[in-house]
Amino acid sequence: MKLDKIYNDVANRVIEKIEEDRLIAYINVITENKEYKDLAVRVASGVEMATFQPEEICEWYSKYNCHDSHIMTLFKKVIRENYPKAWDVIQKKMGR
Repeated sequence: MKLDKIYNDVANRVIEKIEEDRLIAYINVITENKEYKDLAVRVASGVEMATFQPEEICEWYSKYNCHDSHIMTLFKKVIRENYPKAWDVIQKKMGR
């Protein structure tokens, strides 16, 4: 993964700020309102916005030579590896 070097810092910040039960509640609100095309990307984007300032994310583009898909992959990995119940909810709601 292109952003492996910042994975631990990102994961630690997300874990500090978001409890799994709150994340599952957020997933349920999104799915009830049908506010997504790809649920995993929508949730990852919400986690990103809840934990980082836009200026911080913007720095990553030049500092790590990455683009949006790298950032979404990073946040999906953080969710998958640190919020297993929430990840299961996402997968079930996506029919997987």
